[in-house]
Amino acid sequence: MKKIRREVLKLTNDLKKLLDRADGILKELDSIQGVTSKGALTAKKPERRGAIAEKVYAVIKRSKTPVDLKKLVKKTDLEQRSIRDALYRLKRKGLIKVVAKGQYTKV
Repeated sequence: MKKIRREVLKLTNDLKKLLDRADGILKELDSIQGVTSKGALTAKKPERRGAIAEKVYAVIKRSKTPVDLKKLVKKTDLEQRSIRDALYRLKRKGLIKVVAKGQYTKV
């Protein structure tokens, strides 16, 4: 009887550890994508074009040296395609200029 009781207690502890681990994973997913209370994944709301351009321009404006696409991806956490589109719009508006191939700076 004592042996069975020990095994049940051990299983209970293992289950508690698994539940804690699952909660940690759910919190991590929540911070990445947004998880509903029932655990179903929800899609991230896409950002407006203007908001993306503002984000990109803010990084370029703050930087003292020319910024490349790789740095913009890292700083803004956006996709390359979105950043390239924003760079095109910002160049067209005259807010940024290309100082070398792939290097952008404010005007």
